[in-house]
Amino acid sequence: MNDKIKPHHIERLAIVYVRKSSDKQVRNNQESRRRQRALEKRAKQIGWSDQQVLVLEEEKARSGSSAAQRTAYRRATELVSQNQVGIILAVEVSRWARDSVAWQLLLRDCVYGDVLLGDEYTIYDPANPHDHASLGMQGVLAEYELRLIRQRTLECYWKKAERGEIFHAVGTGYVVIPGTGLEKHPNLRLQNSVERMFQKFNTTSSASKLWKRYLKDKVRLPYVEHGDDPQNVQWLGADYKRMLRMLKNPVYTGAYVIGRTETVLERTDEGEMVHRRREVPPDQWKVVEKDRHPAYISWDQYERNVAKIEANSTMPRNCPSRRGTSLLSGLLRCAHCTNHLHVDPQRSGWRRYVCNGGRRQRERGKPCMTFSGRFVDPLFAENLLEVVRPAGIEAARRAAQLCSQVY
Repeated sequence: MNDKIKPHHIERLAIVYVRKSSDKQVRNNQESRRRQRALEKRAKQIGWSDQQVLVLEEEKARSGSSAAQRTAYRRATELVSQNQVGIILAVEVSRWARDSVAWQLLLRDCVYGDVLLGDEYTIYDPANPHDHASLGMQGVLAEYELRLIRQRTLECYWKKAERGEIFHAVGTGYVVIPGTGLEKHPNLRLQNSVERMFQKFNTTSSASKLWKRYLKDKVRLPYVEHGDDPQNVQWLGADYKRMLRMLKNPVYTGAYVIGRTETVLERTDEGEMVHRRREVPPDQWKVVEKDRHPAYISWDQYERNVAKIEANSTMPRNCPSRRGTSLLSGLLRCAHCTNHLHVDPQRSGWRRYVCNGGRRQRERGKPCMTFSGRFVDPLFAENLLEVVRPAGIEAARRAAQLCSQVY
């Protein structure tokens, strides 16, 4: 037994932490999983019983760049804070975290909780100055390695994009021809269906009405799942979100466009830093090559379609509020599907809150939920006034005092 392992360590849990960074690694890199799971045997060899070994493997496709949305990592830190852990084992420091801040917090908790850390070859005591320094440097190097890999990957990505060699989001209606680029799908029925959809949108006032029209007529639309064989065409009922993506996709103009979305770093309500995807304005797209492949519509028609969709939108871009006089407009979400509730006016003068998002997702004939604002709005107003009333009274009192001092 290693001299760093004390009897009180053996009495606690030995956590074997297993993590994969991506779905692709989960599918293709099975040897890494076997190597990480082998630490369970190592924990038993250095003194822990079968009942005291806990394998946390929920995060097979979670990046170590942030602690956000990593349930197993959070569970491990909670057990450490509760003094239930004697040692945490992982194949290397980058499996625990590639964020040096999160890594230092884990080290601090391990020092306070007298928890050991171990890999395939070494046992570390974070309370030992030499071990702590070694672990700290490994954490910094792991984060540096991640940033370096990401930078090199992005540089290669944009070089390929500039050469027109990236086709990661091919729209339904196209196939990739190696060495050539995109061509229209050889299925004539599919081509005609896509062309008819754009033609019908020209005579329809909104995407929502076009979608309802397809539902009413029970017309099916082609769909090729992302990453699937383009010849495997599915004919499905009209889906609002898929239809909207097609109408807003410039690929149907024959243009080669890369950079319509970007990854940004944001802070969550819990204070975690996470990466999110967001849309980029057209004037900021990095690669735009028009007339690159056969088109279904012209570029001018595409711009008119996008302008029509934006004009019909009830929510401005990147703004949480919605137009309307309802007090809760843009603030409520459906409890079933988490979509924003829309506000529909009634003849009585009151508003109704309606979940259209659920209807779009489930492709059914009635909304997820709907209720009148006749009782909700007054109740909300009453509670709001109740909350701000003490502050209003205090503000009035202080204003009166200031006026008396002036005059």
